[in-house]
Amino acid sequence: MGIGGQVVVPFDGSAPVDSRPDGRRIDLDEFVEGRSIGAFHLNVVLWPLLVTIADGFDLVVMGYAAPEIIKILNFDRSAMGVILSSSLVGMLIGTPIAGYLGDRFGRKPLIVLSTLLFGLATCSTVLAASVAQFCALRFVAGVGLAGIIPNATALVSEFIPRRVRGAFLIVVQLGVQIGGIVPGLVAAYLVSRYGWEVLFHIGGAAPVVLATVLVFVLPESIKYLSLVPSKRAELLRIARALDPRGHLPDDAVFALKSTGSRGALSPLVPLRNGMHIITPLLWLLAVVNLFTTLLMASWAPTVLRDIGLSPEAAALTATLFGLGGLIGSFMLTVGFNRYGFLVIVAFYIVAIPSMALIGQPFVDRGVLPWLVLVTGICVAGTQSAINSAFGMLYPTTIRSNCVGWGMAIGRLGAIGGPLFGGFLMSKQLSGTAFFETAALPLVFGVLIAGVLTYACRQRFGGWTLDERAKGEA
Repeated sequence: MGIGGQVVVPFDGSAPVDSRPDGRRIDLDEFVEGRSIGAFHLNVVLWPLLVTIADGFDLVVMGYAAPEIIKILNFDRSAMGVILSSSLVGMLIGTPIAGYLGDRFGRKPLIVLSTLLFGLATCSTVLAASVAQFCALRFVAGVGLAGIIPNATALVSEFIPRRVRGAFLIVVQLGVQIGGIVPGLVAAYLVSRYGWEVLFHIGGAAPVVLATVLVFVLPESIKYLSLVPSKRAELLRIARALDPRGHLPDDAVFALKSTGSRGALSPLVPLRNGMHIITPLLWLLAVVNLFTTLLMASWAPTVLRDIGLSPEAAALTATLFGLGGLIGSFMLTVGFNRYGFLVIVAFYIVAIPSMALIGQPFVDRGVLPWLVLVTGICVAGTQSAINSAFGMLYPTTIRSNCVGWGMAIGRLGAIGGPLFGGFLMSKQLSGTAFFETAALPLVFGVLIAGVLTYACRQRFGGWTLDERAKGEA
């Protein structure tokens, strides 16, 4: 009930209780859907985009530092596989917790604190001198990284109209691809002069500064605020910024049409409300894609050296995988929003031969960069669409929670990729055999994405994803 003139919006989707007799009821879903894209929307997307750029840098930075660390600190390659996976273990543990906390305490505080934590841990990595120390610091960085994608995805989802939501979510995911390109450039041009530590100086300082700025410029989710009566003043301020010509009255009452209660910290929450088929399939797809993406991102700089490229050429060629991810994400801003998982089926069919051909002796060396680029487009680029799907399929009250669990399950693949790469390297596998083996999981990816396409067509009556089933009000 209302307290001191406040409005409580029940979580079961029923009408809100308004203690003020002259309150004007506004459906918040319709309010968001009715807004034209403007400067406020671009601001909402800009800051999460910058955060995900820092996220993407940190996600792959160890792969570019690995060759120098192995040489200077005399670590063996199997130990480096453990180090490469340590941040991903932190993400696995932290992601569902961060998603749950984002639903409980807001998207903004989780984004700010997560950015600060992984920035400080990344800066501190230069102090590590043993495998255990590297693992500990990378684990802490991973816990920080865990809070970024679930809460950034939820925040953007709750401001952007459904008609362009998929495209805007993929734009935010582009940050991971953009950030993933930068370490390769730093490795190619600065590591020989300043040492491997420069990668972590840059990768740590940027998010620390960014976290400070976010405190002042990042808005809280308008839909989250509608669920917290004590935040009414902030809700009204942001609503007026979102619709500056709307002249919203002081007594406006905001209500959410989306149904559902705030879920517990349980992996069963994303399986409810008819999602018991789509959710597990989406989890499996995330596992396959992150396994392959992190296998390539973590070990490509080292394996490309093994097949004869110079350190600088290997770093630059490996960077094309991240650049391909950026291009693929741009391509998917239109394709995924219109055709859903069918686009991923097509991407994987192209990725399988392009990856398997990398390093083959009968392939001209000049073609090698193009193969890496195409592989990045079709594999790394696909992750943006998968992350966006998590943000599109669940209602506001459990969105961060569901995104968090989806990303956490996917991290099982992300952890396995670098570890599997370390295993292959310990067996002295040739570079050509490495890339052939790396392509195999995508065969399963084609099957999973195909079944997902059919399941979504059955639930939504078309290619486009939604948080409501066909015929649901």
